[in-house]
Amino acid sequence: MKKPILALLLATLLASIAAAQGGVDYARLLQKIDELSNFKNLDFTCNATIVTDRPGKDREVVKVKFFRRDKDDKFLVVTIEPEVQRGEGILKFDENVWFYDPNSRDFSHTSLKERFGSSGANNDDFSSRSLAVDYKVREGNEEMLGKIPVYSLSLEATSNTVPYAFMKLYVTRDQNLILKQEEFSLAKKLMRTSLFTDYARISGRFVPLRQLFVDNITLGEKTQLSLSDVSLGSIPDLVFTKSYLEKVSK
Repeated sequence: MKKPILALLLATLLASIAAAQGGVDYARLLQKIDELSNFKNLDFTCNATIVTDRPGKDREVVKVKFFRRDKDDKFLVVTIEPEVQRGEGILKFDENVWFYDPNSRDFSHTSLKERFGSSGANNDDFSSRSLAVDYKVREGNEEMLGKIPVYSLSLEATSNTVPYAFMKLYVTRDQNLILKQEEFSLAKKLMRTSLFTDYARISGRFVPLRQLFVDNITLGEKTQLSLSDVSLGSIPDLVFTKSYLEKVSK
């Protein structure tokens, strides 16, 4: 009779844990967030404007062309304006991330952790999301973000390839969209706060057309990334190559 009693106690304990968490499978929720943002078999192209404000300095505006292929984990970002930076690019393919300088015509290794130019955006902000692979859920709760019911997820990185060792996400309960993201260092110091707004539904996926990155180290510094002219048309394979970046940078 001991085994049935132990089984009953275990079931009761698991039920209590599920009830305490509101019955939410937060690991599965993280997977769903990825599914809602990744264009598995479709290519993604858009124009992007990156506006950076710093205390006591002139506003910096950079315009880029952005190409992404999620099924192969590739992307290319080419700077269009200002003229002095025209042709600079970030290219990711085959697990490598390259920076191209059109003046020296040289490629150099970079990483997803690095900032995009001098902005508050990271190269990783242009990559397809893989939160369920890169992070594990340490804690999940139901909260209110202002007047919006959200799930909060405390995450810990599973590798050192991502820009932040810890993150906290605030995700809408109805559509599972990230509204706010707090990003922490290995020492759990808040480095950056990211806000996501103006979501557009495109082919069953959701894209935040505006992203605001607030630097929590350099107070008063913030960068807004705005997307426009979004297209899911097929991109030629040549686009995700060094030779293409060299060609368009001439």
